Amino acid sequence: MTMKEMHEPTIHAVVHVLQAFEPHDFDLTAKSVAEKTGLSEHEATRLLHLLAQQNMINYKETTNSYHLSKEMYILGMTAAQSLTVRDCARPFMDELRNITKETVNLFMIDGRERMCLEQSEGEHDVRVWVKIGTKLPLWRGAAGKALLAHQSDSFISAILHENVPPFDRAPLFDELVQIKQNGVAESIDGREPGASAVAAPIFDGEGEVRASLSISGATDRFTPEKIDAYVELVKGFANAISEELGYSASLYQSNVKV
Repeated sequence: MTMKEMHEPTIHAVVHVLQAFEPHDFDLTAKSVAEKTGLSEHEATRLLHLLAQQNMINYKETTNSYHLSKEMYILGMTAAQSLTVRDCARPFMDELRNITKETVNLFMIDGRERMCLEQSEGEHDVRVWVKIGTKLPLWRGAAGKALLAHQSDSFISAILHENVPPFDRAPLFDELVQIKQNGVAESIDGREPGASAVAAPIFDGEGEVRASLSISGATDRFTPEKIDAYVELVKGFANAISEELGYSASLYQSNVKV
């Protein structure tokens, strides 16, 4: 190895330095980068200077610290836009279907309704089936409520006033508040008799709800014990998909408004 090669930064080391910047730890000195990466302070300083020269990070002289640049933000946004919910969700949906044997659906908001974007069909002879592309109410069924609960108050109010009798609006609004707090919606014979479901929202890197993930099947199979298990499963899998889309729960959880 030549002296020049010994001093050339490796991609591995550069990536390590960039990964040291985190949502709750985004303003770093060379010393803190060294501590987080295992590099020497001298090497961390050298790599930080190199990244600053390439406009990937910015140096703040008043605090002798660094933070990611606008160019890195643009790269992150480009990466986020290249990820589709359907592509990210599909392998998780198949795994969830294999565990539960029930139908797993992916829904997104389309105007004032929800649309089935993807489906992993259940294995039971009697199962709940929705054709991909089908539009259904937002205010009825677990998947719809999981989406609606995270919309603006004005949007929710408009949906309820357009579709729900006056005496049912307040209880439904209270249910949506609980769904937002708990991170999961349950529906027993909700959209149609004999069909039940549990659903959880999927968030993107901006903290916005992009879709909902649901487990649905015949009501007679949705016992209290099964529902409890499905609630934990659907929340866990929805969180995993959200993370694939760049969502950080620790960054947004404290900012959730109910």
